Amino acid sequence: MENQPTGQSNSQSIRAIKIDVFTQTIYPVILQRNDGSLLKSMYAAIGCQCIDMVRMATRRNEDLVVDDQALLCSDIPPAFDFIRNDLPQTICGNALVVGVNAEGETVSCLSSVEEIAAQVHWLGYNLIAC
Repeated sequence: MENQPTGQSNSQSIRAIKIDVFTQTIYPVILQRNDGSLLKSMYAAIGCQCIDMVRMATRRNEDLVVDDQALLCSDIPPAFDFIRNDLPQTICGNALVVGVNAEGETVSCLSSVEEIAAQVHWLGYNLIAC
């Protein structure tokens, strides 16, 4: 299959792209597996204690890993619109772009920082009502 994330789920690290709402930057990060799980590494990269997965409708199997408690930690959390297929989806708090293989396991993403940046529109703190 073309443009599908590859790699073994037992790989010790994966490449992800961080969308940082606090600094309004987008950059690659490496997530390390700890006892076979990426969860602690995701928590640390996002800066949270609870995550949720948001499916991205793209030609690549990629998901957004988001801070599930961003709305609980701030009355007006910083946010961004992730624009796919000309439809914006508002995301509050930091996020990671990760790949997903055919078995549903998290793997390295294939998108470049530039491709992700083209889909992000910063909203800041005061322009949203999440």
